[in-house]
Amino acid sequence: TMYQVMNDPIVFQTVDALVKECVKVARANEINVGWDYYPGAMDYMGNAGNHKPSMLMDIENGRLTEIDFINGKFVEYGERAGIDTPYNNTLCSLVKGMESLL
Repeated sequence: TMYQVMNDPIVFQTVDALVKECVKVARANEINVGWDYYPGAMDYMGNAGNHKPSMLMDIENGRLTEIDFINGKFVEYGERAGIDTPYNNTLCSLVKGMESLL
């Protein structure tokens, strides 16, 4: 659940780095997310509670996820701007690996 993710210190570090990477990619592509986007996003996820993210629910229900259209786009936009996206690449690979088992 989002509560578990945001309250596990190890997983939280990964989420934190992922969000920072996304903001960096957006800014490198001149997409204005505002200077308060990062703290707002972290606050939102920190208060999301005990619900499961939609991609987890998709995997649990035997459906393909929207990974290509969310994190996959950050990888694409990162390549376009010359920004490495190791967190988004890894997340895409992990989710695609789960999808391949469906």
